[in-house]
Amino acid sequence: MPNPKKMVLGSIDPMSLAKILAVMGIIWGLVIAVVSLLFAPMQSYMGRFYAGFEAMGLGAFGIILLPIYYAIIGFIGGYIGAWIYNYVVKFVGGVKIELK
Repeated sequence: MPNPKKMVLGSIDPMSLAKILAVMGIIWGLVIAVVSLLFAPMQSYMGRFYAGFEAMGLGAFGIILLPIYYAIIGFIGGYIGAWIYNYVVKFVGGVKIELK
C-alpha cells in the first residue's frame, strides 16, 4: 500500500475560485428558489396571521433572481476569500492536503 502524499496548498488563484463558487451559487440558488416556490402557498397562508411575512414567497421570479444573486455573491466571496487566503498563508502556512 503506497504512502499518501501530504501536500500544502500554497496559494489559490482568485479568479478560479470565484468562477467555481459562482457556478455553485447558481446551483444553490436554483435549489433554494424551487424549494421556496414549493412552499410559497404555505408562506402566503402564514402571512395572513403574521404581519410582514406575506412577502417571503418570491414566486416564479425567484427562479431567475436567486441564482443570479447567489452567483454574484459566490463570485465576489470567492475572489475576496482567495485573496485573503493568499495573504494569510504567508504568515500561518497553507492548508495541508493528503492525496491518496
